[in-house]
Amino acid sequence: MLHYQNRKEMIHVLSMDPVLATDIYERIHTYPGFESVEIMVPGNKAAIAVEDIERLVPDTTKSRVIIIDVRMETLARLRDVYNKVVRYNRADFNLFCNTVLIGHGPVGFLNGSKPLEVFQPYLVDLRNDYSPAVYFFDPFLHYTFDELGKIQYRNQLFPETIPLHLQDIFKESKPNVEQVRRYFRAADLPGDLREEKKKNRLLKLAKAFTKKLEEEFPREKENLQKGLSKEGCALPGEALKLNIYPFFFEEWIADLMKEPKP
Repeated sequence: MLHYQNRKEMIHVLSMDPVLATDIYERIHTYPGFESVEIMVPGNKAAIAVEDIERLVPDTTKSRVIIIDVRMETLARLRDVYNKVVRYNRADFNLFCNTVLIGHGPVGFLNGSKPLEVFQPYLVDLRNDYSPAVYFFDPFLHYTFDELGKIQYRNQLFPETIPLHLQDIFKESKPNVEQVRRYFRAADLPGDLREEKKKNRLLKLAKAFTKKLEEEFPREKENLQKGLSKEGCALPGEALKLNIYPFFFEEWIADLMKEPKP
C-alpha cells in the first residue's frame, strides 16, 4: 500500500456545517503552539458544498490530522468523498496521520435507558470505517425526532436552534447554535483573556452536562461523565472511547500533532 510519510504541519477539517467548521478552526487556530499549523477548511462561512470538500481530498495526504464530521446529515451527502479520503490515507492511519471524528451519536439514544449499549455498535462501525484516534460526541448536534420537527434549519441542512432538551441550560436566553459555539470558545474576548475565560465557561458547561446526565441516565451517569475528561468513557468490548466535544478537543489535536514523525 502507498504511504505518504512526508506530511506537513497541516490539519484538514471536513464538514458541510460552516458553524461547526469555524468552531473547530478557531479553537485550533487560537490554541498555543498552533501558530505555524495550516488548517484547511472547505468553502466559506456562508455555505459549504460537497464540491468544496471534494477539492480538499487530494491534499489530505499532506495532513497529520484529518477531522471528519460524521453525523447522519453529513454522511448522506459525503459518503463517497469520505471513502476517497480513507482510500488515500488508510495505510497511514495511526502511523503518519490520525483521524478525529465528531458526531451526534446514535439516533434515538436519548429515548433509551442504556445509552452505552446503543453507543457500542455505533462506535464499532465508525472505528471500522475511519480508524479514528478519538471520537467526540457533540451534545449540541443531537436532536430527537420530535425536536427536528419543531426547529428552524440553517440552509435547509443543519438546525439553527440548539436541541430543545438543552435549552434550559441557558435559562431565559435562547441562543442559537452559532452563539453557543462562540460563547464557549470565548470568541467575544481578546487573546490575553480568552483562554482563562474559556476554561471558566467550560467548567460551567461540564456542570450543566453532569446535571443532565443525572436526570436522564442516573444508572450510567458515572461512566458517561468520564466523557468530559480527556481519557473519555470506555465501553465494554470497544477500543474506541466516547469523548464529549469540546472538552479537551484542542489538547487531543495538540497531542496527535506531536506524535512521532517519520
